[in-house]
Formats: sequence, structure tokens, C-alpha cells
Amino acid sequence: MEISEKMKKYRISLNLKANEAAQRIGVAESTYRDWENGRKIQGEPYQLIADALDISILELLGIETTKFNKIA
Repeated sequence: MEISEKMKKYRISLNLKANEAAQRIGVAESTYRDWENGRKIQGEPYQLIADALDISILELLGIETTKFNKIA
């Protein structure tokens, strides 16, 4: 699942409007809507987005973690 799809999914699960999510992040609503529509996120505000949507940055970026990592 793309970051833009996750953003929309988690925003909706929190019953937030796009402008409310944008306010939590500190960006214009139009910027937030652009991100949800798949436009490139500039400036790498991924942690702010994850915090605003109450998810981990790893979840937002689609990074899976395991308790034990294999050593290559």
C-alpha cells in the first residue's frame, strides 16, 4: 500500500477531515490533499504525518520489523 493510501486510510479511521489532518501536521490543506492524491512529499515530513495519524513512521513507510534480524 502506498503512503498516500495509508494516509487516507488512517485519517478516515480517526474520523479526521483533510483540513484537520493538515492542521495537525502544520501544512496547508491543499498540500495535504496533494499528498493523499499521490503527489511527492517534499521536505520529508514523514514523522509529522505519522504522529498526526497516530501511527509509527515504520507503519507509514511500510517497513516491517522483526524481533530478530538476520546478520548477512
